[in-house]
Amino acid sequence: MLKCPHKNQKHYAKGMCNHCYHKYGRMSNADACPHTDRLVYAKGKCQNCYLNDYNKVKRRMKKDITLNSKIQSKTEFASKSLVDSLEENLSQQYQA
Repeated sequence: MLKCPHKNQKHYAKGMCNHCYHKYGRMSNADACPHTDRLVYAKGKCQNCYLNDYNKVKRRMKKDITLNSKIQSKTEFASKSLVDSLEENLSQQYQA
């Protein structure tokens, strides 16, 4: 086991800081992605595949949030214009 020389940094895992653990502390290979020759990073994947999947999910969530907010603003606008037109029709009927 490698001793981490960074005594002033926060402990991460296996007696090492974050940098040393990710550089020297991981020993098993990825088995959930096609890169079985690389070290596992998270969820059984290598660092490249994990970050690709992570960012894909984040982009999808961001797209869904913006799409939902656009739909919500359109429905609010439509409902406001519908209410305005109904109020106008009612006021015209009572004036006549």
